[in-house]
Amino acid sequence: MIAPGLLIVGVLLPGDDSTVQFFTQLARSFVIFALFAALYNSIASSSESSPRLHNVTGITLDEQLLPFLRTALRVLVLALALVTLLQEWHYDVNGLLAASASAAWPSHWPPRIPWPTSSPSPPSSATNPCARASSSARRA
Repeated sequence: MIAPGLLIVGVLLPGDDSTVQFFTQLARSFVIFALFAALYNSIASSSESSPRLHNVTGITLDEQLLPFLRTALRVLVLALALVTLLQEWHYDVNGLLAASASAAWPSHWPPRIPWPTSSPSPPSSATNPCARASSSARRA
């Protein structure tokens, strides 16, 4: 309701192209916000109970996992809405996406295994008790 009104106001107001562009971006932002708000609110109603979720999607989940799943989906929808709205206003979100991806992926994964630079020398019998036992067993 607000978005078409903003488009009409932007076109009818006297001014240059920047005024029309501003009101167009504002109207598109309201439409994007309304779509993501509807998606955000539909997450709660679509996953109220495990039997209903199973009837709709065929996925069986434990009742204890539903709040976690609901919260994770809502956070994902909010992040997508933020990125979409920032892109609508011509902000560069590449750095934001890269930073969020690097924050989600641990820097110590995969574990780095130190590779030996040269072949290891066999342990001496003085430092290895097993070597002393095997050498004494050979003498006997």
